[in-house]
Amino acid sequence: LLRVMIFFTYPVSKPLQLVLDRLFGNDRSELHTRHELGLLVSEHLGAKESELDEDEVEIIRGALQLSEKKVASIMTPIDKVFWLGPNNLIDEACIDRIKASGHSRVPIFNGANTICFGILLVRELVDVDFNENPPRVDELTLYPVETVGAGTALDTMFRKFISSHAQLIPIEKDDRIVGIVTIEDLVEEIVGHEIEDETDILKRKLRRK
Repeated sequence: LLRVMIFFTYPVSKPLQLVLDRLFGNDRSELHTRHELGLLVSEHLGAKESELDEDEVEIIRGALQLSEKKVASIMTPIDKVFWLGPNNLIDEACIDRIKASGHSRVPIFNGANTICFGILLVRELVDVDFNENPPRVDELTLYPVETVGAGTALDTMFRKFISSHAQLIPIEKDDRIVGIVTIEDLVEEIVGHEIEDETDILKRKLRRK
């Protein structure tokens, strides 16, 4: 999990470190606002001697804007989330639904979407006997995760992912779960484009069948 977090945070932290080193050297005592830093980064890109490319500048700009954006703006709404209830049987039909979703993690909610019981890791279903004696979801290992308010700023959300070691967090508003956000969603917001992973590749293959 540590390697995963390093992988996701490196595209943000490395360009920021580079631009701070090149703009200020070892003297970083002078404080700048996010707006001022954004202008400095833009000016640095236009300089002939600049070693920052456009992608790195886009990442820095995205990182500087995190505190101005709320998690509700990047979450997947609950009506588009694949989730299961604690009483669902992990039978062949359920396994087929999980496969079709293409997700490696499945949130477990109650029917009213007011309680999150935890996250089910799909890889742990490998040894499940879903033909002879299919278990209920609540008989399996669920990994606890705390919900986060829809008004949470993205910089706070980023720290939440790091401190909780989670990769998927439910979002709540007015005591109801209104969506989910993943660490991938957050990084995509920073870098300014979608990141294709093995889940996206699997979904594309399933659509072709």
